[in-house]
Amino acid sequence: MKEIRRNNHFVPKLYLKQWAQNGRIPTYRLLVSNEAVPEWRDLSLSKIAFREHLYTYATAKEETDEFEHWLAEEFENPAVDAIERVVREQRLTPEHWRRLVRFAVAQEVRTPA
Repeated sequence: MKEIRRNNHFVPKLYLKQWAQNGRIPTYRLLVSNEAVPEWRDLSLSKIAFREHLYTYATAKEETDEFEHWLAEEFENPAVDAIERVVREQRLTPEHWRRLVRFAVAQEVRTPA
């Protein structure tokens, strides 16, 4: 049986990395237990915007995370170049725009809700 990805990101890491420095993003805590706990902390991309087994489901034979793989293959991976071009403020072709739109629309089905 293949290993299932446990931590499923509802905001793709390829999108989050645009704000990372040395693989970490400053994150703000809305709730802190007391004044000694810092409101801001740097977290690695793997620790942000995920839920355990968000996309894991059971089939007749086993648990699977094929939905996570489908999102990556159909929407995330094709959009990598387009996202990088946007960040570098480079010209986009109609195909880049199509991939960006598909990526953005796919975010609707990724949410934990």
